[in-house]
Amino acid sequence: MDFRTIIEIIGALASIFAILGGLFVANRYFQRIWRHSGKYMNEYTRHTFFYPLSFAAKILQKNVFEPLGESQFINYAAALSKDFYSNDVAQVKLKIGKNIKELDLPYKEIIDYIAHPDARTMIKGGKIESRFDLGERYMALTQPNFDEFLRERPKTTNGPALRLKSLTATGDRTYECVLQRAGYHDQVRTNLTLDLPIGLGMSMRTEDLSASKQLRPLEESVLANTIGVSAIWVTPCRKGDKKSRHQVFLRPRRKQTGVYYDMLGTVSGVVEVPDDDTFTCETLEEYASSEITREFYQETGYKQYLDSKSLPETVVQVVPLMFVRELIRGGKPQFFFLIVTPEISESELTPFFNNSYNGTEEFRSNIDARMINYRLSPETQTNLIYALRYIQRFQHLDFVDLND
Repeated sequence: MDFRTIIEIIGALASIFAILGGLFVANRYFQRIWRHSGKYMNEYTRHTFFYPLSFAAKILQKNVFEPLGESQFINYAAALSKDFYSNDVAQVKLKIGKNIKELDLPYKEIIDYIAHPDARTMIKGGKIESRFDLGERYMALTQPNFDEFLRERPKTTNGPALRLKSLTATGDRTYECVLQRAGYHDQVRTNLTLDLPIGLGMSMRTEDLSASKQLRPLEESVLANTIGVSAIWVTPCRKGDKKSRHQVFLRPRRKQTGVYYDMLGTVSGVVEVPDDDTFTCETLEEYASSEITREFYQETGYKQYLDSKSLPETVVQVVPLMFVRELIRGGKPQFFFLIVTPEISESELTPFFNNSYNGTEEFRSNIDARMINYRLSPETQTNLIYALRYIQRFQHLDFVDLND
């Protein structure tokens, strides 16, 4: 082989390496463009349960400053109108790109467990003291709205629910609460049909506002105010997002159940009353944690998965994030949690989820549209923001970063 041939071969190899290098750089560039476009979000429609944490941040970016939407029974916009709850609205700073923007949340923050994980609420007497009574007047006024709700949601049952009658500060990050027994129908008549008329220019929302159009203290409220629980489920994923290696559970809710139907939801439910109306724990936080764990197992089938793997329940970490009163539903008490579990794949979870009656009843069985076309429910949106605040608590002091 002569010298000229060798030079030609070397030149050809150099050209091949240059082309390969160019293709590699172009691929990385187009991947970056794809990740920052709507196509990145749409790609995840092939998933059933889990989405990378970066996707959750992306969908938050798209949702947070959009109007809350409309509902047949609740005027979402009234929760953040200038006339209602102006002193109660929570505010959070979000970093999107290089800008930090302030967002109003339709919640009044009561106890921040991210900042004060040692906060505790003692249950007065260790038991439920009485049964909630709406009274004959409001029973009569709300009857047409109650009937309309049941016509639209015929699967609604009158399950037992725990009402927060009062919450009193007793010291530095210590509280005492009084609890009552109530039913889901009490909630339907009040917190869930707030903006339907009950008289000329009257609704249950206007009836329950203070003179300055703010939330009334719980002990003065005429609403059912049953306690809700919600949790963002995060699990590691070796094949997931390269930066965080974590994924979150998100799924559209069915119309027949829940308030925020046809929106992206997460694990949530109503706190039920204990057996014999007596608590085996001392604090409301501990009881609410056990209730969101129950909802988590029932809606995902995860307990059956643990049993199949002979794993203890201690692998499930339940972290309280925030206790709030939800302005959309007239000050209804709500706990937000973060649930962290060991890694589980879509294929591992699917058979257990499919055997979970609560999950298949509450969530859509198939994703019938691109995920980006679904809105985050206000509850899930706020829970995600608090979950990200907790995850980033050692990185950012006064804002939540929604960037990749």
